[in-house]
Amino acid sequence: DPFDHYINDAPTPRANYPDPFLWWDKFSPYSSAASRKRNPNNTALIQMAQDFLGAPATSVDIEHCFSPSGGMVTKRRHALSAETIR
Repeated sequence: DPFDHYINDAPTPRANYPDPFLWWDKFSPYSSAASRKRNPNNTALIQMAQDFLGAPATSVDIEHCFSPSGGMVTKRRHALSAETIR
C-alpha cells in the first residue's frame, strides 16, 4: 500500500527539500529532475496527494459558496435590506 509505505518511511530532511513542491516534483512523470524515482508506488502516492491535498480553485466568495442565501443575494440584489430578502 503506497500510503502505508509513505507513512512508515523515514522522514526526508527538510534541508534536502526546503520547498515541498521540489519534493513532489521528483516523483512527477513530467519532471525533468535527474533524481526522479520511477516506482509504481510513487504514481499512486501522487494521485492520492492530488485527491486529498488539492484545493479546488474557485472565484466564488466563501460566504456565498456555503450560505443558502448565496444564490439569492446576487449583484443585482445586493442593495436589498435583510427584511426584503427574507
